Amino acid sequence: MKYRIGYLNSGGDCAGLNTVNTELALKIATTYGEKAVAMGLINGQQSFAEYANGNKNVIAFSDRNGIKSGALGILTKFDFLFDARSTFLGTQSTSSLIKYLENLTRGKNIPYEQSLKSYDQDVVNGIEKMNLHGLFATGGNGSMKNLHNLMKSCKRSPLLVGISKTIDNDNPGSEESIGFLSGITHFAQNIRGCLSHANSHRRGVILQGFGRDTGHFSLYAGMGGGADIIILPEYKWDIKEIIATAQERTKAKGYVIMVVAEGAGTNMDIGKFESATKYIAHHVRNSGIEIRTQDQSYASRGVSPTVVEILLATELSQTAFNVMVKYLAASKKEQAAFPKSVMVGKANGRATVYDLAKLGSGTRFVEDDDKMLGCALANDVYIGTRDDNGNLIRNKACPPYVISPQAIISVKDFFSKTK
Repeated sequence: MKYRIGYLNSGGDCAGLNTVNTELALKIATTYGEKAVAMGLINGQQSFAEYANGNKNVIAFSDRNGIKSGALGILTKFDFLFDARSTFLGTQSTSSLIKYLENLTRGKNIPYEQSLKSYDQDVVNGIEKMNLHGLFATGGNGSMKNLHNLMKSCKRSPLLVGISKTIDNDNPGSEESIGFLSGITHFAQNIRGCLSHANSHRRGVILQGFGRDTGHFSLYAGMGGGADIIILPEYKWDIKEIIATAQERTKAKGYVIMVVAEGAGTNMDIGKFESATKYIAHHVRNSGIEIRTQDQSYASRGVSPTVVEILLATELSQTAFNVMVKYLAASKKEQAAFPKSVMVGKANGRATVYDLAKLGSGTRFVEDDDKMLGCALANDVYIGTRDDNGNLIRNKACPPYVISPQAIISVKDFFSKTK
């Protein structure tokens, strides 16, 4: 039997995706040779919907040398893709899906909910029609939940092996996700550049960082760049305290650097302003401090992966591939007992496999005992308002996430007889 093994990206782009994609394609080719076909699926889940409707040009095939893409089947060698920026396969985020559906239904007066339901059915049909034995997918918590549900809707679905990827680093079950390390490295460098600029002109700079729901990115990048004030979704903050801190730092050294996560306005009264960044900038500027604002966060998605990022992507890819190899070599009885959707993340310093059905779709927020949060507070970085005991006041919308021990899978327990 010739195995058909697909791999795709889901959600936002980031550094390290090409490393995962090339690692998987190369491993499939070197492990199985002519006994398997590696299928890179272009533009994420959209490839299934288009395949169901007759478009066969949504697959990038590969061999031991590289990946062939385009109508002419142009070969790109793995060596030149391994550390390339972002992803050659493309991906599909929520915003790109909405745009895709808008283009499909333009002039047809079809409600979005109806078009989304039809699209999901096309994806399911495409998965079944493609007849895959296994599917690898990079993605965050929303992507993993969506893919898991799509697999459950299939009459016959391949084994889904997810690989934790999110620049926000908020996937449950993974203390490190692909895209985070390179993203914060780039953003921290931006902060350092703004710091030099602010010092030259004796002004303040506010940078908006990633973190629609969580503050990992803005916290770590802010600390890496030397920010004076870091505002996160997880903690309550007070504009008067921010202004007082900004004035104190400006008086002491001539400038102030602030990093504000994009979701820092969650459960906060920011009035008519569309973001906490704009609200804070307005009030700090009115206090007499000259302020410049920057939002270069999206540039942090399309950067080259750092060496540490490449090593993380390699480790998670290898673990994911090992799971797939074990599954495909197992008996039908063993396969039936194994979860149909799993995810590989990093926990306690090691690659760990989770049952997606038991992991759930929660969000990994910044915890009160986060090591970098402790460093920030020790360095007198303003994070938020404190209670009478000196503790930060947590935003109720960002509760701690607890992982069920039953979500962790010991692969060898399922495939004990499989080499």
